[in-house]
Amino acid sequence: MIRLAAALICAACFITAALSGCEGKNAAAGEYSASSASASEPEDFQEGADLDKGEEEAQGGTKKGFYAIDCEPYYIKNSFASAEEKSSRFEIEGELRAGIVPHHLLASDKIASFFKTAAGYEYDTIVIIAPNHEGVGRLLTTCKADFKTPFGVAECDRDAVGDILKKTAAYSEENDGIVAGDHSICGIVPFVKYYLPNVRIVPIMLTRTDDIGKIEEIAGAICAVAETRKCLILGSIDFSHYLSHEEATKHDEETIELIKRSDVSRIKNLTNDNVDSPESLNTVLMFVKNFGLEGTLSARANAADYLDPPFPEGTTSYLIYCFCE
Repeated sequence: MIRLAAALICAACFITAALSGCEGKNAAAGEYSASSASASEPEDFQEGADLDKGEEEAQGGTKKGFYAIDCEPYYIKNSFASAEEKSSRFEIEGELRAGIVPHHLLASDKIASFFKTAAGYEYDTIVIIAPNHEGVGRLLTTCKADFKTPFGVAECDRDAVGDILKKTAAYSEENDGIVAGDHSICGIVPFVKYYLPNVRIVPIMLTRTDDIGKIEEIAGAICAVAETRKCLILGSIDFSHYLSHEEATKHDEETIELIKRSDVSRIKNLTNDNVDSPESLNTVLMFVKNFGLEGTLSARANAADYLDPPFPEGTTSYLIYCFCE
């Protein structure tokens, strides 16, 4: 099922690419060797020229001793520009402190709408909490690498990553390759760099577990980070998988009610019929509860809204939340 999900994502990206006249690329991680591109205008998505090491560091490139994970394989130029054009700020009350967006790039307009909303606030760091789709490694995987995007290098908040690793040492690891190989983080980072260009990134990937105590510890470690810097906490989460549009909608209604009640005990046992990462969802909800935030379902959609005909294997649903104080 995990490999099927990955195949669906790739198919979605290539369909979008075909519609926009672009080609997809193969995922890779490696040393950063390209400059940032200007993101001052939505239509000006241009790739940078090569820089030597001195220029790279002078222009905000990756720090000496670290390399940048390449997020460009998850970026489709025309699709990104179209999403930016179609997106609009969500109407929210209060200050945006947390949210949930999809990582299926079919729903790029919804991702862009969230970040366009977030761009109205100032943050030091964004913590992206996402599923480890392949389920490899330990419960929590993170990294201290920077991220190369078409809009420049997004810097990692290495101090925050180090603090989280210390508090979760019994079941966490630093693994650049796992992070680089999963769209749940790397598909989101270009949006971060474009809309929040000065924000540093903390990537958190979670495998499946029924140990709610460990999820509480992870949420606590993230809360501690948020006490020392202005953070935006983001769940990169897709919801109902492999069902008909009608069945997916029914399961979404169930999930929406569980989110409203912050019912972490029931959420932890949900399957792909409802959500692809109960662990990521619960981590976000625990952060929300700790800081007393109010949630709003700002948008919802389904892969069937974007594809005609939809995937024969079934649809994927998207719930986009804003949590404010």
